[in-house]
Amino acid sequence: MKFSILLFVLFYSVYSYADTLYVYKRSGQLVKIPTKEIDSITFAEGPKVTDIAGYSYPTVTIGTQTWMAENLRTHLYNDGTPILKELDIDLLPQYFNSGAYTWYNLDSTAYSPNYGTLYNGFVAIQTTKNVCPIGWRVPSQTDINTLQTTLAALAPGNEGGALKDNLLLFWTPPNSGAINSSGFAALPSGFFNGAIFEGVNNKASFWSSTPSAMAPSALTFSVEYNTATFSQTFRIRNYYLPIRCIKN
Repeated sequence: MKFSILLFVLFYSVYSYADTLYVYKRSGQLVKIPTKEIDSITFAEGPKVTDIAGYSYPTVTIGTQTWMAENLRTHLYNDGTPILKELDIDLLPQYFNSGAYTWYNLDSTAYSPNYGTLYNGFVAIQTTKNVCPIGWRVPSQTDINTLQTTLAALAPGNEGGALKDNLLLFWTPPNSGAINSSGFAALPSGFFNGAIFEGVNNKASFWSSTPSAMAPSALTFSVEYNTATFSQTFRIRNYYLPIRCIKN
């Protein structure tokens, strides 16, 4: 008896080899289905959100929160105001403490589709403008703490692994603990520290909207290729990192 399959593409990775269909579920579980038993396959996308620049992103619900499942790509605040490019900051010192963006290795074609745009911390901590789509925001420290608590319940001791994409297409091996059971699918986008680009394939760090009261820095949360942990740390605002928005 043949049957039809409906797959939500955000939650599954699907491969076919010889006469078998291999389906990797969001939990990391592998399901093998003989192709002779399949009548049809329908791929369906989950809910999406679109930013002011026209980029659309899949979303995922993790516990009580709804997150973007891809890194932000826009070059505009959600009121249409352009964000400065990093090069403009270098050339115009009067804008040194302004929001700006760039792409890894200054190459939007190679890196933006998978890793999104890198923003400095001044974009993330803006209180008068919002880089996220209307109805969404840059996550606060409270949001990140809630996410970490949810991940701890979902995958005790493996919070970082629950956050990371579990395929080796992007992450450097061993991609420790990666099961992507949250559906967040963090990718190792690397960062720009104001002088050099580094960390691609090895590390994913994301801005929060929470500034430090002690120094010109802002809170970030990170996962890495060689550990299953989920960490939070403050970085100076002149670093360039990706942003994952959270729904209001």
